[in-house]
Amino acid sequence: MLLVLAVSNAAGATTIDFEELVGSPNIPDDSGPIISQGFEFIVPGGTSGGFGISYNDEGFPGNTGNYLTWVPLFSGSGTLEITTSSGNNFNLQASDFGFAAPDINPGYAIYGYYEDGSSISAIALGNGVDSWLTTSLDSGWSDLVRVEIIGCQACLFGMAIDNVVVTAVPIPGAVWLFLSGLAALGWVKRQAT
Repeated sequence: MLLVLAVSNAAGATTIDFEELVGSPNIPDDSGPIISQGFEFIVPGGTSGGFGISYNDEGFPGNTGNYLTWVPLFSGSGTLEITTSSGNNFNLQASDFGFAAPDINPGYAIYGYYEDGSSISAIALGNGVDSWLTTSLDSGWSDLVRVEIIGCQACLFGMAIDNVVVTAVPIPGAVWLFLSGLAALGWVKRQAT
């Protein structure tokens, strides 16, 4: 008798909106990482101006809920890094980007990295002071190990993201089949003894 394990790997898109986290009306000074819905957000090297979950901050009006913000404040990193908490790969589909001062921070550079070290990039350009811009990405933003979002490096003004649409990449079916075969062999061997 052969035992076969059937496992469903269907994974739908998740919108990370940070609403389950406690926000602050001011720019908080969390050290990170911030974990939301199985994804980790961190500013590598830290930031001297603040990093964390805010809501209705005067620098980013027009957003009715929580969002993630970070401020380099002249000496910190303008880079936000996104990975999964599990270490699995993921797809990035879209995100809202906040622009507090587009004359100084006119846009964000977005880099996605694959397991083989290669990368993909895109630019999200601002469309006015104190505004939010939704940026959608194409299918090339699939099976990533990490994403870096780079805004203004070492400047006074903050950056923000919200409504990050991601999909976790399921473990390949071949892995499940291999594990099922090992389980079946173990069961057969145990039955024989």
